[in-house]
Amino acid sequence: MCPRWKKAYGFGRGGRGSLRNSMLAIVGVPFSFLCAFIFMYGIGVSINAVSVFALVLVSGIIVDDAIVVLENIYRHVQDGVPLKKAVIDGTAEVTWPVISATATTVAAFMPLLLM
Repeated sequence: MCPRWKKAYGFGRGGRGSLRNSMLAIVGVPFSFLCAFIFMYGIGVSINAVSVFALVLVSGIIVDDAIVVLENIYRHVQDGVPLKKAVIDGTAEVTWPVISATATTVAAFMPLLLM
């Protein structure tokens, strides 16, 4: 039997998450920053207050969306679905909610970009 805190944070047996899922969500932030810096360099955008604000905002969106997708995949795996099918089904179930949540955040902050 593992301590209660290990189950709460997904480290113990029978916990809701796992360390692997946490690591997958964490890897998304540096990868997205690297891609963003390469894209910014490619189109000639400098690092200023607006671009730093956008990077901070996007890092929150990426982590939030990764958690939603990973938790849904993990739920399918816990139900006994094979991993490949769980990834496909779990991602397909939350594709439109993730897209719409990201689109509403972009729409809310678009006026700041246009100032």
